[in-house]
This record gives sequence, structure tokens and C-alpha cells, in this order.
Amino acid sequence: MNPQNLLGSLLMGALGGRSLRRDPRVALGLGAVALAAAAWKHYSDQREAAQQATTAPGTGALPPPPPPAAPALPEDAPAHRDAVLLVRAMIAAASADGVIDAAERQTIMERVGAAGLGDEERAYLTQQLATPPSIEEIVAGVASPRLAEEVYAVSLLAMRPDTDSERSYLAQLASRLALPVEAVERIEQVFGVGPAQP
Repeated sequence: MNPQNLLGSLLMGALGGRSLRRDPRVALGLGAVALAAAAWKHYSDQREAAQQATTAPGTGALPPPPPPAAPALPEDAPAHRDAVLLVRAMIAAASADGVIDAAERQTIMERVGAAGLGDEERAYLTQQLATPPSIEEIVAGVASPRLAEEVYAVSLLAMRPDTDSERSYLAQLASRLALPVEAVERIEQVFGVGPAQP
């Protein structure tokens, strides 16, 4: 299973074409979020180039094979562990209102399917969606201030914080991660998203 590719796909789906107000690599450092986003952009660019080559007029060539996804890192590599945690953080946040309903699950799986991810990534995501992790499990996996910021960032992206339960989840998450108010505000500015006021 390649969590970097899965994370990259979920991040791009969550952004939904939204432009960022600042480069997340500057805001969050060169951590798992930036690495996954960069790897996914590279993979997506390769796929698009391959598709354009097959539709170019007069080529008469056989369709090229799909580009390889970024190679998976060893499971004990820090970047691998961080990407797994961030995927789980997105799922936990998506279920912050108590449930990931059938429509939300279908949308997530359609994004992953359209992204061309492998069976292992889809199976892992299905399992995680069936039993979303708790906020306690997510916080327990955070080993650095940089990763704490990334967990908050992907959690924010995974939801549209417009309900009391979602705003409460984000407030609890920031508190349990011991994030300073200025860090929370900076992340919300970068992604152009913040808890809606009641």
C-alpha cells in the first residue's frame, strides 16, 4: 500500500480546484503533506501526458501504459508513517459529525477510483471508512509540532466546518495537539478555510 499516493489523491480531491492563499510548503514545511501533494502532481501530470499522447491526431500508436505511481516507501520510514496518519486524520475529520454517509463514502471512493490507485489503496480506504479512527488515536500518533500542524491542516480540508460538531471537533483537535492560536490561523489562511461562525 502506498499511503503517499492515497494521501495525495485525497488532498487534491479535498481542494477541489481551490487555489491556495500561500504555498503549503512554506506554511507547513517540507513534510508529508507537501511531499504527497508534489508526488501526486507529478503522477497526475504523467497520466495527463499519456492520455494526450493517445488522443493526438494521426498518431496511430497504441495507448502507452499508465505511468507508474511513486514507489512506496518502507513501512517503517517516517514519511510512510506520517502519510498513513494523515490519511487516517482526514477520515476521522470527515466523520466528525458522527457518520460518513453513503453519499460521502461514494464520493470519496469515486475520487480514488478516478485517480487510478491500486487495489491495496482502495481496500485500505474502505476499511478505514468503515471504522473511522477516534481523535484520541490520531493525536496519539503525532510526534512533532510540524506533524501536528499537518494533522490540523488535512483535517480542515477533509470537512466543510459548518456544523457545531465539526467546529467542536476542530477546536478539540487544535487543543489536544497543543497548537498555538497563531498556527491555527495561519493554516486556515493558507487553505482558505476556517470554522464557520455559528
